[in-house]
Amino acid sequence: MKTALTQDPMAVLAVLLGVLGLLFLAERHPVLGRLFRVVPLLVFVYFVPTLLSNLGIIPLQSELYRFVSRYLLPASLVLLVLSVDLPAIARLGRNAVWVFLAGTVGIVL
Repeated sequence: MKTALTQDPMAVLAVLLGVLGLLFLAERHPVLGRLFRVVPLLVFVYFVPTLLSNLGIIPLQSELYRFVSRYLLPASLVLLVLSVDLPAIARLGRNAVWVFLAGTVGIVL
């Protein structure tokens, strides 16, 4: 197993945030933005770091990943749920509400 180009958790964080920033800039670009109408930004947010880790630029395992999964991801999910239009979900019907609640409980567990 080869060693990644960056091992320090802060360097890995800087690379990941830089990639995220570049992807957001690319989404707003007049020409590159057309690509994001076909393939959602979220696909690239997952794909590019995976590509970077497979190319050996960032490590496959890092302390940063544990921190992000334990603290940042749950906080991000809470913020995402706070921005959800609950009345619109309620208008979708009882089944949609149950699916939304089951998904929320599953994520919390």
